[in-house]
Amino acid sequence: LIALLKMSSSVNLSKIEFQEYLWKALQLFNVYRLLLTTVLIFMQQMALSPKTLGVEHPTLYLWTISLYFLFAIVVILLLIKRIPGYKASVILQISLDIFAVITMIHTSGGLNNGLGVLLAMSVGISCLLIGNNRALAVPAIATIGLFAEAIFARFHDLYIIDFTQPALLGGSFFIISILSLKLAKRLHYSEMMAIESQANLASMEAVSNNIIQTMTVGVLLIDEMNKIRLINDAAWKNLGMPTSPQDRSLKDVSLELSKELNQWRKHPANPSSRKIKVSTGSDSPELQLRFR
Repeated sequence: LIALLKMSSSVNLSKIEFQEYLWKALQLFNVYRLLLTTVLIFMQQMALSPKTLGVEHPTLYLWTISLYFLFAIVVILLLIKRIPGYKASVILQISLDIFAVITMIHTSGGLNNGLGVLLAMSVGISCLLIGNNRALAVPAIATIGLFAEAIFARFHDLYIIDFTQPALLGGSFFIISILSLKLAKRLHYSEMMAIESQANLASMEAVSNNIIQTMTVGVLLIDEMNKIRLINDAAWKNLGMPTSPQDRSLKDVSLELSKELNQWRKHPANPSSRKIKVSTGSDSPELQLRFR
């Protein structure tokens, strides 16, 4: 029953650690967003931007990248407080990413400026973060947004409607998403297995330690520095119940036992089993030693 309880707690712990892994990935995504908006604002203010960026609506373009930058700052605070939850955070961030990038595309006169790459990046990363088939809704929404922008530009800015580029870019979104989704499933599975393996090893170590503690034979584990790494109850009682023996030098706990250990290490060919009398301050028991 104890072992089963420990295994259950290990599985719960592995899930918590996996959630931490996902939150860290989401934080890295926001770092990318913050760097991107910083570079775009810097290029715009220093007149280093390509002439195609914001060429149709420069004021709206500047407002868009500025609000996009403020959004990245707000997301930092939201991620620190872990609100409004992981799934909701991913949906909120990718939705605003799609809206902001499509708005920049519109203010720059369409898809002839390379901004579609930013949208592809957001779509691909979102599939890695979501990690299941529901992520395919992201490229669908992004593609619909591109077609909506083309139609809006036709009636608002009197452009000639050309659905070729939105269609090609939308198709690439789905290809990127499917590949990212396959990679995400493999990464999520590998990370989950690694965390569960660590938790199971820790659980098995705890179970083994419990077994050793309940043995009637005294067991001591001594490292190369002669420090006690493990001592069970039987050994602790036989050594006179010393105070906090864990990580103490064996010499401080039992001088006789330390001498016997040093002698065996110098001459390991000698018999590893012998009897000694240990001074405990009360009745000194006679112990049968066996070195391994």
